[in-house]
Amino acid sequence: MSLVNTPIGNREMLYLYEKPGFRYSARFPECADPAEVAELPVCLQLDLE
Repeated sequence: MSLVNTPIGNREMLYLYEKPGFRYSARFPECADPAEVAELPVCLQLDLE
């Protein structure tokens, strides 16, 4: 599994992740962003099989 996050509103970056199949997910425990900004990044994941 590959996990990424990007700021809300960064459409160019979101498009780069959406195109190969990343899907939106809840904030993951490995996220290094501080908890007080938890609602700001968009989290995505790609299941590698």
